[in-house]
Amino acid sequence: MIASLKRRVRALAERCARLAQARHGPLLLGLIAFAATWSFTVAVGPFLSAFCVGAPRRWWRFALAANVSTACAAVTVIWALQAGVAPWIADQFPALMASPQWLRLHAWVDAWGLAAMLAWLALPVPQAPFVLVVGVLGIGPAQVLIAFLIGKGCKYTVTAWLAARASQAMQPGVQRYLN
Repeated sequence: MIASLKRRVRALAERCARLAQARHGPLLLGLIAFAATWSFTVAVGPFLSAFCVGAPRRWWRFALAANVSTACAAVTVIWALQAGVAPWIADQFPALMASPQWLRLHAWVDAWGLAAMLAWLALPVPQAPFVLVVGVLGIGPAQVLIAFLIGKGCKYTVTAWLAARASQAMQPGVQRYLN
């Protein structure tokens, strides 16, 4: 099982390195970031890091592609939640919407707004709960877009820069681990 997982990780890392060197590498990473954000399946950070290790000189393009794609995906998720899921939750679970915890969360987001969103998005924590709560609370798509562009922009810029700078030093260790 471990050997199979190592082979899969090695194959994915090699594929990301090849894609990173392709002419349309940033676009490909952007598509991956959009799909990952929309589906809540995997984090974008490891893909961003792998692409930056594969083509360290293009680190800022990869950071920009991941950031814009993630922000666009989040806005579409928020729109879908607000159009369909939030009203359904309110109808199906009226006690949840009236609970002290929900009201406290709503008050917290109302009080801190953009600052709370920026802080959450810059942290290395899963964004799925954040997106779901913000969508159900009815935060506007423009605020979500700004928060993602700034919060994730900071996070992805640092991640990409570190991965690009460390890529030469990491190569022997990564190869030793994968072999």
